[in-house]
Amino acid sequence: MIRFDNEFIYLETPNTLLVFEIKDYIYDDPSFNEEGNKLITQRYYGPKSRYKEIKPEESKMNPFGACYDYDSNNLIYSYFGNGNNSDTSLLILNSDNSFTNRFYFREAKVIKGGVDIVGPHARNIKETLDIVEVDESSAIELHHYYSLCDDNDVITVKVKIINKGDKEFFLRKIASLETPIESKSLKIYTYYGKWLEERIRHESTLNSGIFVNASFAGTSSHKHNPFINVIDLENNLYYAFNLIYSGNHKETVEVNPVGHSSIMIGINDYAFDYRLKGNDSFVSPEAIMVVSTSLDETRTNMHKFVNSHIINPSFQYKKRPILFNSWEGSTFDINEESLFEMAKLCKDIGVELFVIDDGWFKNRNDDYHALGDWTPDKNKFTNGLGEISKRIKSLGLKFGIWIEPEMISRNSEIFKNHPEYALMSKNRHPIERRHQLVIDMTNKEVRDYLFNSLSKVFEEAEVDYVKWDFNRFLIDVYSSTPIRAGEYFHNFIHGTYDLYERLTKRFPNVLFEGCSSGGGRFDLGMLYYSPQIWTSDNSVAYSRSFITSGTLEGYPQSTMGAHVSKDTNGCDRTSTLEDRFNINCIGGFGYEFDLREFDDNTLQLFKKHNEFFKKHQYLIQFGSLMIIDNPFDDNRFYSFIINNNDEAILFVSELIKGNHNKKWRCKGIDSEANYEIVFRDQNNAPHVEPIVMSGKELINQGIDIGSISLNEDVEEGYQGIYSRIAVLRKIKN
Repeated sequence: MIRFDNEFIYLETPNTLLVFEIKDYIYDDPSFNEEGNKLITQRYYGPKSRYKEIKPEESKMNPFGACYDYDSNNLIYSYFGNGNNSDTSLLILNSDNSFTNRFYFREAKVIKGGVDIVGPHARNIKETLDIVEVDESSAIELHHYYSLCDDNDVITVKVKIINKGDKEFFLRKIASLETPIESKSLKIYTYYGKWLEERIRHESTLNSGIFVNASFAGTSSHKHNPFINVIDLENNLYYAFNLIYSGNHKETVEVNPVGHSSIMIGINDYAFDYRLKGNDSFVSPEAIMVVSTSLDETRTNMHKFVNSHIINPSFQYKKRPILFNSWEGSTFDINEESLFEMAKLCKDIGVELFVIDDGWFKNRNDDYHALGDWTPDKNKFTNGLGEISKRIKSLGLKFGIWIEPEMISRNSEIFKNHPEYALMSKNRHPIERRHQLVIDMTNKEVRDYLFNSLSKVFEEAEVDYVKWDFNRFLIDVYSSTPIRAGEYFHNFIHGTYDLYERLTKRFPNVLFEGCSSGGGRFDLGMLYYSPQIWTSDNSVAYSRSFITSGTLEGYPQSTMGAHVSKDTNGCDRTSTLEDRFNINCIGGFGYEFDLREFDDNTLQLFKKHNEFFKKHQYLIQFGSLMIIDNPFDDNRFYSFIINNNDEAILFVSELIKGNHNKKWRCKGIDSEANYEIVFRDQNNAPHVEPIVMSGKELINQGIDIGSISLNEDVEEGYQGIYSRIAVLRKIKN
């Protein structure tokens, strides 16, 4: 709910309150003052339970005061030229060749629903506050949009800048969100890493200075995910921030000597220089923020927000199929008969979706050729993809394929005919990664070509699923079209969004899964179009414990693609198939082997896994998840519980074997109820008879799972993990 009370504006979510104050601008030098100039400041953001009535403040600027006096006013948005000597959210090169701007509050109004923008944004918005600020000297208007949804504490924020004059100016920096925090002692959690080690939590404590989390790759990147947590150590408050964007991003936290901090979220201003001519406008990506009294609460809010307000409504709270992907089992060595043999085995073990990965299109037999030539290879599929699709669907399976539309091979027909489609600098040899170049997504002709060629394939094969990969970052940022270099990164990702928009509308029932060499583009912008994302190329159970734990802080389990596959990728802690299932059966689950290599006993084990998963699939994918043991806090343990009203499922793991005498205490269950606890039977652990415990016992004392250790027949020196799954069913009186 948004309401006005004299000079105050209140934005109320179910559990939090954001309060703005409109204040007169008063300067000690009367000749400087102009009647009607007002500022808007943030006076409170936090839980309703902590709010105390706020009285109006005078905003008086002293020309003889300390050089940082303006920093203490908690403006909702900062810009160069207003006396603020901290980092700013906005930087403009004005038509008069100055960077100076002075914006004053003009009006605020409530809009029913949200404000539509091009590209990904929050869905199902209840109401929006539109705050308008104006710099009359530069003829520039700013709109700050704060949007609320009625089922969540998340607030979304974006900024629109409009050139109201007839002279152009250049936008050098624009943040989507700025919020002050009344504290100078912060802990920051960021989730960065590298290929095979995505979203590993890193902790920083900030008592002074500036902390920056940013991507420079043209994508959200493996290195720096846009999701961050900020913990106010003085007031014991937990903030979470994210950006609905897949390009270069920047999250800045500054602790100011005057006693407060500020947080800015938005586009990275690196290589950003956007020209706005008369009457032009620019809308920032949408940022999201939430505050609570615990990490559990912020995580729950983020999960619910993504599932209800980011994911395509066609797939919201709908079970994702168990899939088989051909890549690790076959790589490029595929043909119709070998794939059909594997499809029959997939049907036998309970797989629901069969996916042909890279290698299905003409001349694609290695990494050097054919990206961009989206035509089925007749040497592998004599009658095209339509025939193999029909054969696989006749088994009762769904059918999917892999694509990488934003890439182009120099050894391809499309490059030979249209070299201008590739990103290449003039007079410079292009730098290839994975033997490929990036295609120019800012070029509408390119996007039309991709839309038409991919649509033809999707129609012929009647695809149910598409894996959309992106296997390198941007280097040679140069287009054959007349686009300014400072506008390229942003327009590239919007070109990708445009193609996604057209394809998802043309094929509304196709499940798209994002991928970027694993989890290199795991962000809310991609999730707007692809309800799940391949979390990492690393499926090793031990490594996945950390990758999954980091990812879950900002993203719900339903969005995470995870497969049981070979324990490889440089990790010597090989796990059993039972433990690989326990770790990877969360979210979008599947397999990635050559199933023909396994004996009947192993195939029956896979079937048993899938039967268990299907029985509990909706709870696993969409229940309320709470972390019990975070491996970043104690690398010996990893556990979490997923709840609904009548049932919960507990996942527990010992990552390092030892005599820990561990009891696993549950969260989120009904303390007044009794629960029957049934352990999933595993080949590598003793059978445990069901037990009954009260909710109070489960919460306060925990479950003693002495049987988590492996059976004695497992080889000595085992260096994997030790895991169990238990289902907790509420006993009804």
